[in-house]
Amino acid sequence: MNACAAYQETLWLDVYGELTSAGRADWEAHLSACPDCRRERERLRRMLRTVQAETPRPRLTASRGEALTQSILEARRAERQKTVWPGWLKQAPALLAGCFVIITLAWFGIQQVNPTPSMTASAGLSQEEKLLIQDYEVIRNLDLLEEMDDLKKLVEVVDSREYGRVPDREPEMRPDMGRLETEKMDIHETIPV
Repeated sequence: MNACAAYQETLWLDVYGELTSAGRADWEAHLSACPDCRRERERLRRMLRTVQAETPRPRLTASRGEALTQSILEARRAERQKTVWPGWLKQAPALLAGCFVIITLAWFGIQQVNPTPSMTASAGLSQEEKLLIQDYEVIRNLDLLEEMDDLKKLVEVVDSREYGRVPDREPEMRPDMGRLETEKMDIHETIPV
């Protein structure tokens, strides 16, 4: 190649017909002054014409194009039918969640409707029997009360770490200490963090 090195890219763009109009004026001015670039341009154009003439162009007939289109559409339909959740099963997770909510609400609703012993007719019961019924309710709710105590302790620990303050709690009274000594002990206690 005898063309100028600075115009190599412009030469190839011109031969392939991709040179912009802005670059064409500068290129034409250079071609008029440079015989090497003119010869190289002609040589490349001849070579490109020869290659285009010798290479057979593929022909796509209308019927072959239609057949390819149908084949692609059928493949896409078959792919859509191979989904993991066919048709109505696509809504199964939502239906399952809805059923779970309904069952949960029904369960708690039944628990609310079931009368507790205190709600039954207690008119004919003695005071002692009424106290037994109340004790029974406390025992039934004992787990809930224990969980509430655990939550209260957890909140106190988190607050003490977050805000740096000692949780509110009753000081332990020893039999040998008076009230004033207990208060002094409480002031000097610290909670490890």
